[in-house]
Amino acid sequence: MRPIDGIQVLNRTVDSDAATPVIIITGKPSEYTEDYYLQRGALGFFRKPIDGDALLDLLDTIT
Repeated sequence: MRPIDGIQVLNRTVDSDAATPVIIITGKPSEYTEDYYLQRGALGFFRKPIDGDALLDLLDTIT
């Protein structure tokens, strides 16, 4: 199986109608912006180094 990137994971998850939240965490620049990921269905978006408290707050919203 060849590796896939975050946008491919997000697209496959959204397209499958799975109720699986996707949080994008990236350490490299991309042509895609935070708004793109969020509009596409990501629950959150973080750039490395991430704010641990913000990530925990977001995770607390998943129930």
